[in-house]
Amino acid sequence: MALDIKKLTNANVYFDGVNFLGKVEEVTLPEVVFKQADHKVIGMVGSIETPTGMDKMELKMKWSSLLPDALKKISSGFDAWNFQVRSSLETYEAGSRTGEDSVVAFFRGRAKNIPSVGFKQHENVDAETSFSIDAYKLEIAGETIFEIDFTANIYVVDGVD
Repeated sequence: MALDIKKLTNANVYFDGVNFLGKVEEVTLPEVVFKQADHKVIGMVGSIETPTGMDKMELKMKWSSLLPDALKKISSGFDAWNFQVRSSLETYEAGSRTGEDSVVAFFRGRAKNIPSVGFKQHENVDAETSFSIDAYKLEIAGETIFEIDFTANIYVVDGVD
């Protein structure tokens, strides 16, 4: 039986509908953290944790340069923007690529900072922005894995709210 390898490769960022190919060096998608509360009552031999909601989400984007179009958008910490990260999930079996599926992450959020800039000779500018994320949807091969929208009170996993 051949080993089935899944590899996430390459990516591109679209910021408010604009293609940022070659302008973003790195993106760290939000971690979804479930809040938990202790549940302990008379008669239970122990206590358990039960889910009570989700923690806030944050996305980080490292820029490859100073980009006036992006800086204009993120300079207002009051405006929410839509952006997406598109990538490929490749499948390899017996050393050959046997399949490729799209991975698309959709977001809505506000910049939490205007990046400071570090300059080094012969290197890209070191600038990073953190975004407070209100909505996050992940699709793989056209199928929605989950959708979270805090402002619309939506939490859907595999089509079930």
